[in-house]
Amino acid sequence: MPLTYPRAHKLSVGYDTKEDRLFLIFHLQNGDYRKALLSRRLLDALLVRMSEELASSHPMVGHTAQRDEMLQMEHLASVSVQTAEPEQPVQSGHQQGQIPSQAQQPQETQQLPSRYSGSFLITDAHVEVQQGVLVVGWSGEWLNDQKTASEPIAALGLARSEAHRVLRLLRDKAEVAGWNMAMPAQWLQPLEYGKALGAQ
Repeated sequence: MPLTYPRAHKLSVGYDTKEDRLFLIFHLQNGDYRKALLSRRLLDALLVRMSEELASSHPMVGHTAQRDEMLQMEHLASVSVQTAEPEQPVQSGHQQGQIPSQAQQPQETQQLPSRYSGSFLITDAHVEVQQGVLVVGWSGEWLNDQKTASEPIAALGLARSEAHRVLRLLRDKAEVAGWNMAMPAQWLQPLEYGKALGAQ
């Protein structure tokens, strides 16, 4: 993915009841913020793509028949480290979590603004792994301005544990919205102790 996206280092997620869409607030490395709305359809596609990239890039892929079990344990370990509150941003705070070849992002303690100069409607999300980092780039159109073409909104580089937490946060918000979305991968199903994954 060409690095033409504004680079973000934090992501906050919420649910807009009026629009019936999730809203994403990107904390950009330059100190600015961008707000974008995400539909149920695009969220479903995004979760599938993130899950597929995490599975295909797992260090043990192709070396074990228990890949789903290993991914499930990795997911549980990642989300148990930091359970994000509803308005708490997920932060890409490690060097391996940066978009490759970019400098370490600044650490900021600014509060989210109460108003934004405008909002985007997300029309596409590009997901790929670069040098062990899951990079997600969002593109979209300015709301209430049908004349504008789609443009890059922000990109976020995530280490594996960070990507798992973003997956969990987006799924949790979909549940708050009452969207009743299916799990994008078997290894994201709730763990049943003492029972093998996929067993009846």
